[in-house]
Amino acid sequence: MPYIKKERRQELDPFIAALSSKIEEKNVGELNYVFTKILLAMKPKKYEDYNALVGVLESCKLEFYRRGAAEYEDVKIEENGDVYPVNPALRELVKNQLLTEIESLKSLAEEKQKEDVTEKIINQKSNLDKYHPHDNPWGNR
Repeated sequence: MPYIKKERRQELDPFIAALSSKIEEKNVGELNYVFTKILLAMKPKKYEDYNALVGVLESCKLEFYRRGAAEYEDVKIEENGDVYPVNPALRELVKNQLLTEIESLKSLAEEKQKEDVTEKIINQKSNLDKYHPHDNPWGNR
């Protein structure tokens, strides 16, 4: 994740700006070269090192897309309309999940009501036990 502490950003940003200014505009070959040289400077020695660096690149790519390209695409979808049809199977899946959640909530509500009624019965029986038998209109305890 690129969200490092501000102090480190202040230390690194001048070097990044200087390096970025040396890359010809839109020259992806030079950009690839710079990334490659930075990765090699990390001196990976074993698979775990390579795997971690590839993970960094993947995370960087995903976050770059999420924060830049995806937002741009959302604007274009609004402007020009979506080209992806709504997936009926996905719609049905979501509908079924929602219906299941509703039933679960209903069941919980019914259980809660049963608990409340049971608690009231126990309280009433407890109140009855406080009275003498002759005070109990039902004649039992």
